[in-house]
Amino acid sequence: MAKRMGGSSSVEQLLTRTDLPYREEVMVVPLPPKFKVPQIDLYDGSKDPVDHLKNFKTHMTLYGFPGEVACHSFPLTLKGIARGWFGALCLESIGSFEELVKQFLMQFMASRRRRIPAAYLLTIKQKERENLKTYLTRFNKERLTMDDQDEKITLAALLGGIWPWSLFMAELARRTPSTLRKFMDRAYDFVNSEDTLQALLEPYKQETKSKTRTKTILKIKTKEPIAEGTRMINATNTPVDKTKGVA
Repeated sequence: MAKRMGGSSSVEQLLTRTDLPYREEVMVVPLPPKFKVPQIDLYDGSKDPVDHLKNFKTHMTLYGFPGEVACHSFPLTLKGIARGWFGALCLESIGSFEELVKQFLMQFMASRRRRIPAAYLLTIKQKERENLKTYLTRFNKERLTMDDQDEKITLAALLGGIWPWSLFMAELARRTPSTLRKFMDRAYDFVNSEDTLQALLEPYKQETKSKTRTKTILKIKTKEPIAEGTRMINATNTPVDKTKGVA
C-alpha cells in the first residue's frame, strides 16, 4: 500500500522552504490555521496523473481552499521522480495552481491510463450462457475506465447488449426503460429474482448430482470382473481368460 502524507512536520518544512517555484502572488498567501495535508496516496510518476489530480482537487474543494493553498500543498502529495520534478522547476515560474497543473500534466502525460471511447460500450455483449449479474458486472467494469459517462450511450449499449433470447430481454420488450436509472432498477430486480430462484434450486441440484454419482458408481461396480484364482468371472458368471478374453 502506498504511503500517505500527513502530520505537521511536512507543513513546517514547506513553510521554511525558500526555493519554491512560485511567484510572489502565491507566496504571500499563508496556509490556513491547523492546515492538514491531503490524506491521499503519494504520486510517484508511474500512475495516471489525472487520477491523482482528481483526488487532490476533491480534498481542496471539500475544505474550500483557494488555488494558492493548493499550490503550497500539492508538492506534499508527490514522491520519488515526481517530487524530483517539482524540485527542478525554475524559481518564480508558477503564478497559479492552473499553471502548476499544466506543467504537471505535460511532464507525466505518458503515464496517463489509456482512455476508451464511450462508443466501445456498444461492443460489450451478454454471452448466451452468461447470467445478467455477471454481464452487468463486466459491463460496469469497462465503463469505469472511460471519462465520458454519457447516460444515453450507456443505456443504448445495455439495451443492445442483452442476449436477444434471454428472459430479461423479453421483459424489456414489453416495456422499454427510458432512462438508465429505470433500466438499472429493473435489472437489479431481475438479478435478485435470479439469485432467489438459484438459492431455491440449489438443494435439488445437489441431490440430483448425488443420485447421478451413486448410479455411476453402482454401474461401474456391476461391470467389474471378479478374480477367482488364475481365471476371472464377470458379472454374468461367464469365465474370462486373462489372456484370451471371454471363454
